[in-house]
Amino acid sequence: MPETCICCFMKYPDPGRVKTRLAADTGDAVACEIYTCLVQDVLHVLSALDAESHLYCHPTEKADLLAGLYGTDRRCLGQEGADLGARMRKALEDSLAAGYGNAVVIGSDIPGLSSGIIREACEVLTENDCVIGPARDGGYYLIGFRKNGFIPAVFDGIAWGTPSVLSETIALLEQAQAVFHILPMLEDIDTIDDLCRYVQRNQNADTHTMRYLREHDVSKKAICI
Repeated sequence: MPETCICCFMKYPDPGRVKTRLAADTGDAVACEIYTCLVQDVLHVLSALDAESHLYCHPTEKADLLAGLYGTDRRCLGQEGADLGARMRKALEDSLAAGYGNAVVIGSDIPGLSSGIIREACEVLTENDCVIGPARDGGYYLIGFRKNGFIPAVFDGIAWGTPSVLSETIALLEQAQAVFHILPMLEDIDTIDDLCRYVQRNQNADTHTMRYLREHDVSKKAICI
């Protein structure tokens, strides 16, 4: 895994700018705090891995603030590009150009993302051009490439933020005749229904997110139980 660079994509937690669909039911401040907890949980997962990991902040100008916020010694860089696809492509290109054998982009709000899944993603890149982790909403929570198998075109022309992201990406991989591996499907937390399902599955979990939800009775207020 030391040959792998993990690029963790995240937003600076400004209330009203993160988890806006969830905020419709919880309010901007609570949604923002939940997002911060989700990020802390992902950072905890990354700390258990023998791999380089960099944080990629959106918007770019708040990268230094993000690094200070999470008290991390990881490199914190700005996301560069006109849309999500361009930003992911640039992060992967830069990582591979820097000498890493593999580069993987992950999301920061996937509570089911474990160190085991990330290890699997890195390991399968020894025999596959690409690895992709499907999200239940039709997108993906992880995408990675080995250096000799990188296909920049899979980030072009995608309808980002729609349920067709995964299927469009797989179609482009197949068109390029790439050898790829699909990871287990996971669910992110974008809506109050997503949050309720998370609470029901993780009643006794000792994570930043569940501790926050229990301490603030968010699950009861959201009628999750």
